[in-house]
Amino acid sequence: MTWIDGIDASFSRITVPDFQHLWSLGYRVFCQCLWCGGYAGAPGIRAVAEANLKDAEAAGFALSAYTNASPWFDGRVAIDEAARSAGSMWSKLRIVAVDVEIDSTPEAHIKQTCELLEASGRTPYIYSANWFWVGHLGNPKWQWLNNHKIWNADYDGSKNIDWNNPWGPWTQADIIGKQLAGTTTLATPGGRSVTVDLNVFDQAFFEEDDMFDQAARDRLEEVWHMLCDGAGSQPGDNRRLIAVYNKQLEIETSLARQTNNGVKARFGITTTERDAFITVWLSKVLDENIVVTPKDLKGATDAVRKMLAA
Repeated sequence: MTWIDGIDASFSRITVPDFQHLWSLGYRVFCQCLWCGGYAGAPGIRAVAEANLKDAEAAGFALSAYTNASPWFDGRVAIDEAARSAGSMWSKLRIVAVDVEIDSTPEAHIKQTCELLEASGRTPYIYSANWFWVGHLGNPKWQWLNNHKIWNADYDGSKNIDWNNPWGPWTQADIIGKQLAGTTTLATPGGRSVTVDLNVFDQAFFEEDDMFDQAARDRLEEVWHMLCDGAGSQPGDNRRLIAVYNKQLEIETSLARQTNNGVKARFGITTTERDAFITVWLSKVLDENIVVTPKDLKGATDAVRKMLAA
């Protein structure tokens, strides 16, 4: 793994010049608190969250956010309040942590929050710490937790990743973030300062979505142009269509950790629709003596969409 520096913030307003300065110091990931699990701090978070995310994006930071699982409110509230705080930036957040650090938070609320994030096309991960998970929750190892990576709060001030105080069902390989220092004041230009927590993050986990997203979009755009703009209009081109299909499978294999809805959110077609579409026309392209025209492909697409909508 390659580890990069990152910050997270709750109530501090961080502007573009602030983020640009932080970038010069080596920070690359920004994670914004969107809900604290209750309403006491909600106005303060809403006052800065959307603007912070916008300015972090403008400065080139990889984005994430977190919402708290709560003993008082279920996962629907945790997601609704997070989306409300993020505003227009909610659609930009593809990885969102579920913060677990409030006493008496039930498993059902934690699990539901993760499931709702997945249903919205996002990748959830768990934030907590040994002191809380073991000392307050009793070190649960619910089987479904194995589907999620962890952001470990371990305030030893070191960027080294270790698992000397394990918690839950996870191993060191499941760590994609370490919060190594809590409330920290960093000076920024113009005599300003920002209050943040300091972290190191797995670069692939936090940057891959954004980096791969554009590459995948470009490739899928090429795929659909080739399929729908006549690449298969001659018998000899059917081999090309099969190659294109294989490229598409490679892309979706890379997106294996995304849910079916996540693929739809990115590309406008779910894996189910894709599979049905392939079923309609693949038998044709396997026979190089059959010409597959753009009209055939469009008709197949329309038929599949009507069938799925029925």
